[in-house]
Amino acid sequence: MATFAYGRVSTKDQTAENQRLEIEAAGHVVEYWFADTISGKTSASQRPQFAALLGQIRDGETLVVSKLDRLGRDAQDVGATVKLLARRRIAVIVLQLGRL
Repeated sequence: MATFAYGRVSTKDQTAENQRLEIEAAGHVVEYWFADTISGKTSASQRPQFAALLGQIRDGETLVVSKLDRLGRDAQDVGATVKLLARRRIAVIVLQLGRL
């Protein structure tokens, strides 16, 4: 099964590359990388690259993010995203928290 990773930054002056490098440094082999440049106030479902990731990741695969806020704009959005991924048996690893 494949490992997907997702990063997000807020402005075009930033790059999500450091998040990818952090995920790889933690020992994860990233097979599919997605990143958005979009405000953190945007819900996960409205982020173009996150939506693309959800369209490509298969049930039972793994998603790795560096921080919990990459999964949504607030606690309610993060909760909905985690529940959606759990229904699809997608393992979620948040580097700052561990496996969810």
